[in-house]
Amino acid sequence: MASIATDSELMTNFIAAVPVPAGSHFDTVLDENRRPLIFCLNQEAVPKLQIIRIGNNNAPVVFDLGPCISLPAAAIVQTFEVQQANDLTLYLCVAYQQSATSSSLIVPLPFRPDLLKSDVRLPIIPSSQSSIGTAVEIFMSPVAAISTLPFPDTFVIHNSLDQLASSGTDITRIVFDPRNYQWNAMQDMTTPENASTILDVSTASGILGRGMYVLYKSQEDGPTKLYVRLMRLNPDTNDGSRLTSVTSVACPSDARCIASVFNGSGKSGLLIAAPDGLRYLTALESTQKNSPGTLIQSTSMFRNITSLVVKQDGNHVSIWFQNSSEELGYLRTTIDQLSSGISTLLMPAGQSSSFAPCISQPDSVNGHLSWQMLVSNDDYGNLTLLEQASDSGLWRPTPIYSPSNVDNIAVQSHTVTFHIKAADNSPLRAASAFIQSSSSVSVMYNGKNTIIPQSGAWYNSDDAGTLNFIIPTNSLGSQALNITSLKDQNGVLVPLTPAVFDPGNKAIQKLSENLAQLNSAADLRNAKTQKNEPLFGSDAPDDATLTQAITSLQTLKTAYADLPADGSARAISTPIVQKRSADTLGLGDLIMDGLNWIKHKAEDVWDWVVEKLGDVWHFICKIGNDIKTFVLDCVEKVCEAATWVFDKIKIAWDKVVEWIGFIFSWGDILETKDTISSIITAGVDLAADKVGWVEGKVDAFFVSLLADVDSLGAAYDPSKDMNAGSGDNLQHGSQIRSTQESTSYNWASERMKHGGAGTSTEVKSSETPDSDAKETWTTVFQPAFDGIKDSLVQVGEDIRTVFVQKQSMTAGQFMTICKDVIKVGIETIRGIVTALLRLVKMLLEKISQYGNASINIPIFSSLYKLIAHHDLTIFDAVSLVLAIPTTIFMKIITGHKPPTLPGLNGTMLGQIVLGDEPKISPDIQLDFNTLTAGITVSGVMVKTIIDAIKLIYASITEGSEGALKKFQGPSGFFEVFAIVIDMIGVMNALPTDSDLPGLRFRQWVSYISLIRGSTHLVALFLDGGEAAEKALLVFDLVSSLVNFGLEQAACISEIDDGSSWKDYDGEVTSMTSVSSGLNAIAAIGYFTAFMFKRDQVEVTAVGMVVLEIGTVGLAVVEGVIFKWQYDKDRKTRLIIPS
Repeated sequence: MASIATDSELMTNFIAAVPVPAGSHFDTVLDENRRPLIFCLNQEAVPKLQIIRIGNNNAPVVFDLGPCISLPAAAIVQTFEVQQANDLTLYLCVAYQQSATSSSLIVPLPFRPDLLKSDVRLPIIPSSQSSIGTAVEIFMSPVAAISTLPFPDTFVIHNSLDQLASSGTDITRIVFDPRNYQWNAMQDMTTPENASTILDVSTASGILGRGMYVLYKSQEDGPTKLYVRLMRLNPDTNDGSRLTSVTSVACPSDARCIASVFNGSGKSGLLIAAPDGLRYLTALESTQKNSPGTLIQSTSMFRNITSLVVKQDGNHVSIWFQNSSEELGYLRTTIDQLSSGISTLLMPAGQSSSFAPCISQPDSVNGHLSWQMLVSNDDYGNLTLLEQASDSGLWRPTPIYSPSNVDNIAVQSHTVTFHIKAADNSPLRAASAFIQSSSSVSVMYNGKNTIIPQSGAWYNSDDAGTLNFIIPTNSLGSQALNITSLKDQNGVLVPLTPAVFDPGNKAIQKLSENLAQLNSAADLRNAKTQKNEPLFGSDAPDDATLTQAITSLQTLKTAYADLPADGSARAISTPIVQKRSADTLGLGDLIMDGLNWIKHKAEDVWDWVVEKLGDVWHFICKIGNDIKTFVLDCVEKVCEAATWVFDKIKIAWDKVVEWIGFIFSWGDILETKDTISSIITAGVDLAADKVGWVEGKVDAFFVSLLADVDSLGAAYDPSKDMNAGSGDNLQHGSQIRSTQESTSYNWASERMKHGGAGTSTEVKSSETPDSDAKETWTTVFQPAFDGIKDSLVQVGEDIRTVFVQKQSMTAGQFMTICKDVIKVGIETIRGIVTALLRLVKMLLEKISQYGNASINIPIFSSLYKLIAHHDLTIFDAVSLVLAIPTTIFMKIITGHKPPTLPGLNGTMLGQIVLGDEPKISPDIQLDFNTLTAGITVSGVMVKTIIDAIKLIYASITEGSEGALKKFQGPSGFFEVFAIVIDMIGVMNALPTDSDLPGLRFRQWVSYISLIRGSTHLVALFLDGGEAAEKALLVFDLVSSLVNFGLEQAACISEIDDGSSWKDYDGEVTSMTSVSSGLNAIAAIGYFTAFMFKRDQVEVTAVGMVVLEIGTVGLAVVEGVIFKWQYDKDRKTRLIIPS
């Protein structure tokens, strides 16, 4: 039975992007997947018409549409109009400046949204018309569901070419002529009288033809007038002549704007924004002279409307408006129910300077409900997207951004992590989970943009069996996610117990804990955040408001526990709360459409209560003379109400997160990062000081090692199983695993993997390959590795065969397969080590220079600049990515932040790891052991992510990267990362306690690991191509297998000397033995995955499975060993270097 480990955090996440600046004019349509596609005229000095959409890789893209429509270079776009048919076909008309008094038009052939790409040129309809007067606005008729028109009716409002007073010729009709394949400009839309001002225009369609409604004034201080002009072909002629009908329509004298609504047969009715509200004229009434129409909406929000936009999709209609108070609202209804429906204000004055709504009808294929989307200029000067699904009525913000490799956007979010695991806890790589959301939601998933609908969809995990979701939010709550089915990478259904996960639950539980500590308003006023900072500033509300807030939050906590955990809505069986005033309680309030408005108006609410009436929870508030009531029928809505309470008492979202969510303790993380950086620098200095001394000792070292080679063929416990679940039954195993599967612990690795590090990392380095290193590699290293490669390939195949069958193997099985190679491997290492040390001595200065080169890693470089105030170097980057999980892991497991090592340098490091004189303080030794053990444990998982990124990057470049580019791209950084993790593990594993059983075996483990890291260092600075890469893989595996034999021998020594060793613990010795086996298994997987990545993809896939099984088990076992040693306060805290 498979399982899914779940976790989430309410947190500020980061994506590599920049906000899209506000536009002067924009419109929203749907792309080929019915996601928002935005046309935006930006506000640059030379405005560009931009496309903002989700690209082929499900990441946002922003590009200039100009080249796609053959717009002249440096042309100034003045306005545009776009319409979309039910089949998603797009119709576009663009006006650009030709001269100071004239404009030209571009009209592409109708096109599908999937053609909107930066490298696609759209066919343009030619025209005989050279120019018109300066364009002001373009109007295009909505495309009817059943239409024979080749192009929608299009009208351009423009100034006269001679710049005289406006007249009827200021409206030009654009007609597509299919016979001559061109468009023509027709000056046949004259007004019944000269118009001093055209207030608004809307397209019309009736039994007398097609045309337009025009709202105008004949005198500036005169009454508003309205007429409709309809045209149709003359049935009595064959010359294309037309019959024209012009009718003056009854109109309120102060009407400000109009909009058309089309019925199922394509005929238009007319909405008129009048001082007393919104009036509607049917298709027949809108062509009659004395029909006043019907006042369909008269509440205060509909009075004195200044802007009116209608969006239709099938029978669904959204009527959007902005009134004279600059409030933005809408009426959500159907074509046959215009006088009812759901109406609400969405944004108060100042929140939206301009807007472009969109509506998408239900889609049974993709499972979308009827969505409303609104693109708006926000009060920060950026474009923002609000989305609403009709299943909940709640509005959710979604950032509109353009990808960037150098800047970040902070995203308020619930960040969710799912680990999909087989019955033995091994990752189900590339599996697919069927996930349903309690209400449809837009998310970022494994670095891509997508939607989780209420009806559900399949989502593919990454190669580690992980699904990562960033759910943008400004609320404590989130949509509950229901995981119902699972498929493996071959599409075969895997048995799974369905699971429901509510990302908001963790925040609510933390809120409950904090509320339990509050007994009065004073307690809340004096509350502190997790940063130990005051929750309130100087403007804290009075005691009565705070007391009311505590009561409301306590009640909402009860409501949350009372409602279904799966996020479903409880059926309302009791009567709706009775209307409490004549002009307040609408259906839009009851089903949450109006909550966004109340959130913005929290300061104006003077009383509120959360109560249960019958079986139904309600949130009721009073604003002015109005009473607003919202039904809280699901946990998501309860969380929305709780968020409103925080808004009311002036606790901003960031402070809420600091109180009950997850925060990065950047101070502690930077301290740990600086300590890791000092270890790296001190390590390079120590190596430079000692490498000459080591050269003279190395041969005697191998003579001693070979004398004990027969001790390396036995396993400590041959029957011990080694698999992904090896640590689960151990004490602390579940705590370690849950920590290592948590969202916070995996954050840095996930952002590295899905945030762009694998493709967009850039290093500012002038390093070049070393010719001496290349020559030595060819003459010394390559022959040695070639001699053992075939044996290692066979070992890898034998071990893969065992794992494919049962995802596990015993220590005895492993030793039997590889013991002969262990002995040959020692000879191989001996044959290269002298030349290796000579090269290392020569290259140490290069690694120091390269490590201090500036690096740009998407997300991390910008983040580091924000928190540390200077640029990121390679060594900084390695230290930061390691410091984040290390700090989180150690604070959870030990209850303390990682220790620091003030004043660490090469001399001090020699005292710590080599026992140089004078002896170091035991406290410093213990701090070093504790810190490096924590780094090594955390490094296991991080290194696996780096390995996966390396494999993907290697597959993309296919060996074509080249040595020079390696120093300036991702792979050089990845190599340094692997070397650093290796070397910190070596420093931790070097035994300084002479009483340790099997001391010489432990020392040799560190020496072999040190040689392995040195080989990587040499390989970094040569251009050896694929041959060198494979030789390096051979040496990695040789050293890992040799170390496996050495570590087993050390464990056997422990049991032999157990009675005389004060720190002996049989369980820890057993865990150490298993850890060494899992480490070697992971090495087999790494070797297989990379050795065959270009020519045997299926073998590579199996290799990655073996690597992940070994790594997952290794990380838990080493975490348990760390926890045990820490709790026992053992002086020596040894973790096997991976």
